[in-house]
Amino acid sequence: MPEPIRFEDMSTGNRATVLQAVRDMGPISRADLARLTGFSATSVSRIVEELKGQDLVVEAPGNLESGPGRPPTLLSLNDRGWFAVAVNVFPDRVHGGLTDLGGRVLADETLWVTDPAPEAVLALVGRVVEQLRRDAPNPERVVGIGLAVPGVVDARRGEIRYSPPIGWRAVDVPSVLARYTSLPVVLDNWVSARARAERWFGGATGVDEFVYIHASRGIGASVVRSGGIPPRQTFVSTEFGHVVVNPEGPRCRCGRRGCLEAYASADALPRYAGQPDRRPEEILAAARAGDPDARQAVAETLGYLALGIVSLIHMLNPNRMYVDGWPLTDGIDGLAFLRRAVDERVLEGMKEQVSLEPTRLTEWGPLIGGVALVLDAVLSRGEAHVKPVEVRGA
Repeated sequence: MPEPIRFEDMSTGNRATVLQAVRDMGPISRADLARLTGFSATSVSRIVEELKGQDLVVEAPGNLESGPGRPPTLLSLNDRGWFAVAVNVFPDRVHGGLTDLGGRVLADETLWVTDPAPEAVLALVGRVVEQLRRDAPNPERVVGIGLAVPGVVDARRGEIRYSPPIGWRAVDVPSVLARYTSLPVVLDNWVSARARAERWFGGATGVDEFVYIHASRGIGASVVRSGGIPPRQTFVSTEFGHVVVNPEGPRCRCGRRGCLEAYASADALPRYAGQPDRRPEEILAAARAGDPDARQAVAETLGYLALGIVSLIHMLNPNRMYVDGWPLTDGIDGLAFLRRAVDERVLEGMKEQVSLEPTRLTEWGPLIGGVALVLDAVLSRGEAHVKPVEVRGA
């Protein structure tokens, strides 16, 4: 027997629909909101008053040239009125930033990892969070933490299942973090968080469906789909970098052999250049300077990444893909190489409809992924509140 529809769920869903429309289309009038959402004018006015009561929506006079009579009052998301703490966990450091819900970074803090154990690192996360919370113009208006980590993540349960870069398995993040901060946490994989940032603050603003690819020392992809009534986007994190391209190939840092990551990540560059003791950044610098071995290494590594992208296109048939990471390094023409290589290998009839684009995120992109997690949580509930993940064993 199907579950009965609860009126509180309907109210939350309607509020979320209106708030997301204001975020996407604002400044927007109440009348246009009613047309866009299909809700009655009375319902829209009631919901807008609820959102104004939470200081999530602000009003401004409309354009005097909009037509005869009094100009409509226009609504926008009050993205400067609420704050989030975004945190990235790296193998060697914890980097956090205080942002508003518009993705503007107001302060940042870095603590270096001396003990890689989950308890010790999450204690550093707690210290960073509380310091940045104190730095907020109004600490009571910090709605939550957006925590991005590498590896396999169960976002619903708040669990890091397996992360080769930081060596963690089965870590219950909310239960540990609750010892150090009272703020609720939204957890996700690095790449999925950055895909959300691309959606809200980058080149994918207003784009319903796309694939986001990040290539650095690791490789990942997030698939963004839209569906449902009303439409909602889902962000599916994949372990794209661990697709096996050669079972007898070089060993990946996950412990297996022949993963795409072992062929197409930045860490593969020194091996292809025949200089395994050098850092990837040194190989890229040499390639920019015209060193033939370094340039050949870049071409080989990009070639494998292109093969992976072609496989994604053949499986998912996307219209748009965004690329981030080392292929966008100045002076190596990485994106142009990828476009040519992909165009040569994609099936006829598919290559005409897919566009390969560079990320539009700034150097704050990794942190902006964290605030995007919090913004998504606020928009999905239609209130200035992040639903906490249940702390197990409490």
